[in-house]
Amino acid sequence: LSSYLSNILENMNAAVMVFDKNRTLTLFNGQTRYYFPGLKDSPPPVPLETLKGFSEVDISGILENKEGVLAFGADIDGVSRWLEAGCSDFINSKGEKTGYIVVINDKTELRKLQIKSQQEDRLRVMGELAAEVAHEIRNPLGSIELMVTLLQEDFADDEHHRGILDRIRSSVNNMNHT
Repeated sequence: LSSYLSNILENMNAAVMVFDKNRTLTLFNGQTRYYFPGLKDSPPPVPLETLKGFSEVDISGILENKEGVLAFGADIDGVSRWLEAGCSDFINSKGEKTGYIVVINDKTELRKLQIKSQQEDRLRVMGELAAEVAHEIRNPLGSIELMVTLLQEDFADDEHHRGILDRIRSSVNNMNHT
């Protein structure tokens, strides 16, 4: 069972870290080494202070935030990543608190999709607004064009007024096209 659970832990996509009450890292899986490259050469136990030099990820801040998930950006191997970390108490089989469990998940792809969705929503709203504005402009332009047509019939013999009305009609058509 121990070997089976160890294999599960090593195959997880999330970094799993177990700290004792003194905030010493006592157990971690392979994914943790991705976020803390210096752990490749450091078997447990690893003092919390040592972890600070391995990564931009602030474990002490995660350990303080036991109320929920902490989301933050970090530069991992020269790549900007969006991470979420959660911390909970580690309770032994006797029900005693013996330390903390920290789980770190890479949410970069999800964050990219959220940003893309927000951008698409803004573009959709802008498109709807543009369509509404165009509709509101076209209504009075239709009335103006109708009035120009009636006036052109009234001034069919007057070259001067017919030229002015032709320019008005041309401007209305340009605005309608725009």
